[in-house]
Amino acid sequence: MPSPPKPPTAALFTLLTHFPTSSCISVVWVCYGTSPSSPGAARAATANVFGTDGCAGLGDRLRGIEYLARVAAGVKRVLLVYQESPVPLERFLAPAAIDWRLTPDLGIDVERELVHARRHFRIVDGGPNRLRQAVLEGTFQALTDRVVTVSTNRPASTAVGGPVPPLDPSGPLYSTLARALFQLSPEVEEATQVALAAVGLEPSAPFLALHLRLGGQTGERYAVNRFGQPAHALLAAATACAANATAAAAAGALPHLLVTDNAALRAAAAERRLEPWVSPPLAPLHFRLGVVPKDPEEAKRRRRRARRQQRQRQQAKTQLRGRGAGGSSDDDRGEGRGKEEAGGGGAGGRARGNAGGGEEGDEVEGGGEAEGEEAVRLHMANMADFGLLVKARCVVLSRSGYSEQAALLGGQTCVVQLADCVGGGGGEDEGAGRGRGEGQGDGGQERDEDGDEGDEG
Repeated sequence: MPSPPKPPTAALFTLLTHFPTSSCISVVWVCYGTSPSSPGAARAATANVFGTDGCAGLGDRLRGIEYLARVAAGVKRVLLVYQESPVPLERFLAPAAIDWRLTPDLGIDVERELVHARRHFRIVDGGPNRLRQAVLEGTFQALTDRVVTVSTNRPASTAVGGPVPPLDPSGPLYSTLARALFQLSPEVEEATQVALAAVGLEPSAPFLALHLRLGGQTGERYAVNRFGQPAHALLAAATACAANATAAAAAGALPHLLVTDNAALRAAAAERRLEPWVSPPLAPLHFRLGVVPKDPEEAKRRRRRARRQQRQRQQAKTQLRGRGAGGSSDDDRGEGRGKEEAGGGGAGGRARGNAGGGEEGDEVEGGGEAEGEEAVRLHMANMADFGLLVKARCVVLSRSGYSEQAALLGGQTCVVQLADCVGGGGGEDEGAGRGRGEGQGDGGQERDEDGDEGDEG
């Protein structure tokens, strides 16, 4: 009996899925930190996609890596990812079919070959794309450098041409690519299970999740106005839209989970004052930040929230243990990851406690290990929200790279855009041109930047 044909992505990503060796030529997506302890701190301003403002939020980063995966496959390079801020990406998202980790066994000297790579491309969405130009001219394929670095937030479906096949943003391959690259890390899996238990749901229980992107997250400098309507009007529209979505998908009655970056709405939902919507008691930190903002009043509020959340998490963990459930176990590639996490940076080390911002008004300072771990704890809350969107049976999405990437990883067919529910989407983000790419929602925005660095000497 003939073997079944390979899926369309199999041939495209064959090169990327094999285990890289030190002799491979690699293209590395990079995001440098700005604290003095970061190996790439001196390069952050000129190498990061948004300079000293870092690499924006989670959606921007993931879509840039997905774009680079397509390019790497087309030009027969091995894809690697090196993130210093807030911590290495594998702390939050583990490799799936494609192992993109920059590990010590690859023999890449972080300081010499990566931070000071001879060839670096900085590509901003909406700016010039010299990487594409080099690929089309064939000069990129002719490079003999063992490491070429790229910092970009380009959408995965961005046209390249030449040896790089197209990717239909509305087709199934987009989700296949995302799921070939990323899966929730064991820590995020556990945080997600705890969040579900906090709202009384079993780990495998189906539910509907709404991502409501309004602003107000810890560390976010600009408010957002993507809908032009009051929050409670949006919730009412989302409730009606969710009912239509679940009916169309024959999903039946589902618990409604609200995932939002708005602190007031989240608190009300956590106290079950926004029925049918409920939220786990989380206080996420913007993914751009590596340490907790230094504001005395916010610190007091954070300590109170932390004590309350610690009690609630402990209760949820006790419930999980009583049911015999827990976080997922690591896969084979995770063996030895504990050592990398302890160093905070895989091959690079020293990344723990990095600041992901640095612009005036950010109130971000380089901190020690304790401050860095506090930031990571809050980032885990952010990623638990992400995990909820990934695991939902049905999702209602904001115009946001954060929730769009979660839906790609979740592979849901029951997906609704909130903009369609409220009639015509919404207004511009406040602070447009500066604050875009912020917060939980980030992937759908552009910045007016200088484009990219070409080949560096």
